[in-house]
Amino acid sequence: MKKYIYITIVAILSVACGEDTLTNKAPTTPNLSYPTDNLICLEKQVNVRWDEASDENGDAITYNLEVATDPEFAQMVYEYSGSGTLQTLVLENEIAYYWRVQATDGQEVSEYSPIFRFYTEGTAVQNHLPFAPIASSPELGAIVDSGVVVLEWSASDPDNEDTLLYDVYFGTSNNPTSKIEENSSSTTKTVNTLSSESYYWKVVVKDNNGGETVGQIWNFETN
Repeated sequence: MKKYIYITIVAILSVACGEDTLTNKAPTTPNLSYPTDNLICLEKQVNVRWDEASDENGDAITYNLEVATDPEFAQMVYEYSGSGTLQTLVLENEIAYYWRVQATDGQEVSEYSPIFRFYTEGTAVQNHLPFAPIASSPELGAIVDSGVVVLEWSASDPDNEDTLLYDVYFGTSNNPTSKIEENSSSTTKTVNTLSSESYYWKVVVKDNNGGETVGQIWNFETN
């Protein structure tokens, strides 16, 4: 009987240890180092850097870097996959760029880092355009309950002293032309929706010096 109990305990421990060694965890999310968020870069050659991630299993880590001219990363201008944590980019002057990094151990991937924005400047500029807005809620392509829906976004400007106002367009057309809010300082807008519909919306960001940036078109569906 004792021998049977001993064998059973050993078997359980072996299974438990075996499961533990087989469990793979994703690396930590990388922290972006430079350019810092909302930075105005004086040169079009930019050294993009991020901190090393860590891996609980001690696996080798590689990184996926994405740089785009829009916060949805649909207009990609540079991609990198490798073990380095620094990339030198030669970009265009007077353009707003968005970048993010994720880490992978070859099996699991971390979450993307927060999106950082920077602006390249080759010549003296009196006023910089605002960065494109980033949708917070609903998420792109989300399915939400019909009825009252709160549209929420964030935006910033390379010129920190500028104040921002927003125009909001909303409707069932994939290129909404109905302006439901104008010159608002709020970054939320409540809308009424019907069930089983597809809705589209966009935000135009304006600063107090005449700068204006039209955001991407976002969409969601109602159930």
